[in-house]
Amino acid sequence: MSTSNLLNIGSQALTANTIALNVVGQNIANVDTDGYTRQDVTMVSREGVNGVLITDINRIADEFLQKQIYSQTSSYYGLSAYEELASQLDNLLASDSTSISSALDDYFAALQTALDDPSSLSNRELLLSETQALVNTFTTLDTQLASQNDAVNTELSEGVAAVNSLSSNLAAVNDSIRLAQAAGSVSNELLDQRDQILEQLAGYINFTTDLQSDGQANVFVGQGEPLVIGQTAYKLSAETNPDDATELNIYLNIGGQKSDLTTFVSGGVLGGVVDYRETVLNQTRDELGLLSLSFADSMNQLQSLGLDLDGEFGGLMFTDINSSSAVSNRLTSNSENSTRILDNSVYLMDMSAVQGTEYTLEYDSRTQVTLERADGESWTYKEANSQASASDVDEDGEFYFNSADGVLVVRQDGMRIEIEISTTQSPVGDRFTIQPTRYGVDNMDLLITDGSKLAFAEPISVSASANNQSDATLDISVESDEFRSAISALTGTAEDAVLPLTVSFTDDGSGNLLYTIEDASGVAIKSDELYVAGDPLLGSADGLDLVIEADGSPEAGDSFTLSFNSSGVSDNRNALSMAELQYSKLVDGASYQDYYAVMVQSVGSLTAIAQTNSDAAKSLLDANINQRSSVSGVSLDEEAANLVKFQQAYSAASQLISTWQEMFDTLLSSVRT
Repeated sequence: MSTSNLLNIGSQALTANTIALNVVGQNIANVDTDGYTRQDVTMVSREGVNGVLITDINRIADEFLQKQIYSQTSSYYGLSAYEELASQLDNLLASDSTSISSALDDYFAALQTALDDPSSLSNRELLLSETQALVNTFTTLDTQLASQNDAVNTELSEGVAAVNSLSSNLAAVNDSIRLAQAAGSVSNELLDQRDQILEQLAGYINFTTDLQSDGQANVFVGQGEPLVIGQTAYKLSAETNPDDATELNIYLNIGGQKSDLTTFVSGGVLGGVVDYRETVLNQTRDELGLLSLSFADSMNQLQSLGLDLDGEFGGLMFTDINSSSAVSNRLTSNSENSTRILDNSVYLMDMSAVQGTEYTLEYDSRTQVTLERADGESWTYKEANSQASASDVDEDGEFYFNSADGVLVVRQDGMRIEIEISTTQSPVGDRFTIQPTRYGVDNMDLLITDGSKLAFAEPISVSASANNQSDATLDISVESDEFRSAISALTGTAEDAVLPLTVSFTDDGSGNLLYTIEDASGVAIKSDELYVAGDPLLGSADGLDLVIEADGSPEAGDSFTLSFNSSGVSDNRNALSMAELQYSKLVDGASYQDYYAVMVQSVGSLTAIAQTNSDAAKSLLDANINQRSSVSGVSLDEEAANLVKFQQAYSAASQLISTWQEMFDTLLSSVRT
């Protein structure tokens, strides 16, 4: 080996160890730098006895582990966003100040006080006060839910803006990586920036990533739609949901074409917020609306069938659930439909069958439509199977379809849906959203301001003949507010007067008990009917919208007279019926308070699950971040050892050069000699 070769080896060793020391210094300097990945040098021996060569300065990174961290970051932030909103709602529902259950307790307690002394105006006014308080509680809670919807829209807008900013930054870093690669090297710091941007992006939306051979990152969202391809970043936008103007949807814009990603977005803040809106917030608003509508409708029915302190039939206690504004606001047309709605109404015909959810009605063809409930159940209506006329549609499952006139009438889930669309354009693909209960609370206003107008008395009184042989009594119930239209008949002032009715019992001579019902003119409504214990004497099917039932065991010779209750100031029978509604299963098979309790329990359960899942996701994320730190993080102990090692190597390399110098000087001296 020549002396010059020794110099080359020493020089290369000095250079290599200088670079190694610089890398160690870079690691130590960035020990607390977010996103920094530890680096080291790769040294290889030159062929023969020709020194050392640094082939690369490496990032110590595990790409598989990094992708796991992206996925877990997305999962954690999505669950955390969901849990935060759900916790707010859970606290709201459970709070005494906004608890519907507590307000219902106060309402029925006041009703009980009022019916104990139905002639007391002060008790009636107290009931009105508690009724208004109940309405206010419904309104306050619904307003808070609407505010949460606004908050969701804000989070979506801000999240989309953040995604767009990060996407643009990633595209710029990709470009820098491309240029560096073209120049012959890629800065490890650029790769750190790339990974840090991807990790921040994962906090907003779940994605898949494809790393190119030169280090550029391509990002795909939804069902594989491109968000970043090389140096190009495509933009997301938060725009009005065409099916519901109160909501924002997430769109991806590529080449002037927009695609709706909302249902495909998962993970991150955007996915968590959308998931919360679809599975908790909207469902809760629908259920709260159903509860308010059921309560208002059941109270209205009894109020309209009773008599107030003035002896008049009661007016509505709350706004009619089928008011003109209510029926028209339950259906909305998709803003991208080709046809125009000429008229639309959604009537709630049977509250016991109405569901607290939403529906989509879509035209499959000119002569076929499909109604789909949010839970996936659907019904298809073909014009060929239509009823003969709209008036024939009065039972669930029936429909009338006339495509030539653009008229569709459907009865389903207690609703009567009526749509008339323009026929100048094809309706195929047009979609309509039906929300029968979403805005039920908006329509809940107390209409009575005078306690004397509360209809506590029943319209009919029953008197038993003094000669009756038994202690039997008659129970009377009015089945329909259509009975009110016969007021003149009730009061006995018209020629077709029905009241008073007489119910008399006789024996047919064979031990069978018969009964006869006659109206005010002596005309028999029922004559010598066989009495069967437990069966009504008169049913609603008999045409008078009255049900008469015997309580006890009537005997032959008993008779009863049914008269208009013109002096029912102290009558509380209708108020008792109102009070009994507290425990009646009127809301989706449950009482008011049981239904609300299930609603609160459901939100609480979802919140608890979200909290558990969020904590688990955080633990998993932290574990993987710690694992990454052990692989890619800077260890000061390790760097201190490397520092000593490379310092010693540097000193040894210096000694090589010093040795070469001495040898060279000796050689020169010998030549001179």
